[in-house]
Amino acid sequence: MTAYIEGERARTAADAVAKILADVQGALASEPAASPSRAAEAALLCAYAGEAFPGIVADDRAEQLLERAIDALGAGACPMRLHEGVAGVAWIVDHLVGDPDDDPADDAVADIDELVLDHLARLPPDGDYDFVRGAVGLGAYGMARDHRECARRIVQAVAARMTASAVKTPHGLAWHTAAGRLPPHRRAVAPDGVLDVGMAHGAAGALAWLSALAGRIDDRASWVSPDLLAAVARFVVHWGAGDRVTGWLPASPHASDVRDPGGAPNASWCYGHTGVAMALELAGVALHDETLRHTAVERARALADDTTHAGLTNLGLCHGHAGVALLAGTMARRHDDDALRRAAARRLGELARDAAAAGPDDDRSLLSGSVGVALTLCWAVTGGTPGWAALLMMA
Repeated sequence: MTAYIEGERARTAADAVAKILADVQGALASEPAASPSRAAEAALLCAYAGEAFPGIVADDRAEQLLERAIDALGAGACPMRLHEGVAGVAWIVDHLVGDPDDDPADDAVADIDELVLDHLARLPPDGDYDFVRGAVGLGAYGMARDHRECARRIVQAVAARMTASAVKTPHGLAWHTAAGRLPPHRRAVAPDGVLDVGMAHGAAGALAWLSALAGRIDDRASWVSPDLLAAVARFVVHWGAGDRVTGWLPASPHASDVRDPGGAPNASWCYGHTGVAMALELAGVALHDETLRHTAVERARALADDTTHAGLTNLGLCHGHAGVALLAGTMARRHDDDALRRAAARRLGELARDAAAAGPDDDRSLLSGSVGVALTLCWAVTGGTPGWAALLMMA
């Protein structure tokens, strides 16, 4: 594994991570009722920071925070979702301390598998399907643990649900998001709901997960039809792979004919080219489609070289610069692309500089806040494949 940044830039990254760690731990100390996900994400950061920068955090701090997260799960309500929910906490616990060879009776999150499976069985037809808060995210949790029989059933249930609920459009297959699940300003424009294109809440996220499943070399690959993947990829390419990204469009055929949103330049992971590029890369691998992979890597190169930062609103992974840097490094590794590697190194050096200079962030989450920035900087000095990036389909 080769580091992306070294020397003075790595020391700047260490300063930034130390500052974020202090802020995150201070906030947790002052908020005894902080959500389980906050404690679990802080534990994840402590584990990766300790590897990247030995001595930066106490050796047992990650374990202490994991225990706090598990205790908090049992003490109160927490949504069943991958990000900021029960499944995400369990994913982190399993990632940090799970062992596939352990006796199932000793599995720390085996009970969560059963809860996830029960939740999927009760999820209404118009329930959330997306990666961040819906069925696809639960499928990602199950895929991480599919050495366990119950987790395999989670994966199979999500694959079946997504296959059955895909809707035909003039440009391929997608999924419908009901109007009742939209924010008021979007519901006013799309009273019949929307077809979402993005990674966080739409077709790109579903495509990424289904493609990762189809890319398996065992029987699980048969749970996803290549025809389904190809049709969803067509939809994502049509609305998301040009110079401008259409993040969503009204589900009513009449409305979508009248109002072609046209899109806007957007580099973000959640609704922009970063998420779309990763989804198309995974689809290209699963479908053995070099055209899709070429589209993905060209989009990654364009993003890495872009200086306009269109659509980026902060330093984080979801809406910001860390997500673009992570994509550049991921695609550099997958394609052995020196130009992308240099671009990733430049982006990560800039991220370290800006994070070190920034003040405390009120958003201390992995997805959109300072924990995600710090995890990205830990990866910048260690290289390799960051395991935590599977929480964004970017591993």
